[in-house]
Amino acid sequence: MAAKRKKRRAFEKCAVIYLRYSTHNQTDLSIEYQREITEKYCVDKGYTVVKHFIDEAKSGTTDKRDSFQAMIAEAHNEPPWSKIIVFSFNRFARNKDYDSHYKIVLMELGITIESATQDNSDTPQARLVRNVTASFDAYQPECCAVHTHAAMLTKAKKCEHCGGSRLSALMFWIKSLSSTNMKRKR
Repeated sequence: MAAKRKKRRAFEKCAVIYLRYSTHNQTDLSIEYQREITEKYCVDKGYTVVKHFIDEAKSGTTDKRDSFQAMIAEAHNEPPWSKIIVFSFNRFARNKDYDSHYKIVLMELGITIESATQDNSDTPQARLVRNVTASFDAYQPECCAVHTHAAMLTKAKKCEHCGGSRLSALMFWIKSLSSTNMKRKR
């Protein structure tokens, strides 16, 4: 383990940048803005950026993200970097379980995660704020999904649609009615 730590120290100023946006409604500008901020952070810290890992239109509520998994796999193979830089911690994960799991795995490999826009200090207060923020980051997409579903159902009941064809709105409404009736029968 001491040899592994010594090897990690050799790459102490080497980092990769992980960039992600969630939906097709967002654009490459989101990635470009994240890249600009994270690269400036690395310059200010004196880090050498070795590589970029980018997931486009991939939700942070799951770990089924190609670039994310490639980054984690590379981390297991003694990479020439010791830091992962993200725009904000919710770009890394929006699921508390995945967030904790991968942070522990990376910590055991001697790799740290830093945010270009949030407090990275290791004080008890900073850790508490990160944990509370991670909980809100996980809560927000779940809450959004509930509201979106309710709005879509309201539109469907009025035979209106949120995009796509009127037939898809009708099918959504019929499906919602049948699932509601199934719940009542139970």
